[in-house]
Amino acid sequence: MAKSELFTRRWGRWLARAGAFPVRRGVWDQDAFDTAAGLLADGKVLVMFWEGGLSPADGYRAPKPGIGHIAQLAGATVLPCHLEGTRKLRKRPWSWPKIVVTYGPPLHIEHDPEPTREGNAAVARRIADAVIDLNVS
Repeated sequence: MAKSELFTRRWGRWLARAGAFPVRRGVWDQDAFDTAAGLLADGKVLVMFWEGGLSPADGYRAPKPGIGHIAQLAGATVLPCHLEGTRKLRKRPWSWPKIVVTYGPPLHIEHDPEPTREGNAAVARRIADAVIDLNVS
């Protein structure tokens, strides 16, 4: 799942071949959410960033409710994962920095075919808290 702006002629074919699909940011993109939930229901893996993008250098943003919505629609098992060192990938001159990946225990999210706004926010916060707890650096 990637922001729709990335699906240009240059990157669009590559992203589609990698299994990505677009999501429109800034609006409630139910089609993207249904696609994501369908993939999870089919036993596929979905990578999402609960903040909807990069974390600021000085902390975290509030979690986006869409991740909670998708997790509930699919009754997903979420594997919290924290990435440390990825900011160095954006610096010039570019090099291969050390990246530390930390995984937490799986979160089992209850299936809800009609998640509420409050439920979405609560599940998104649960996922975010699990990831933040992994930040041991």
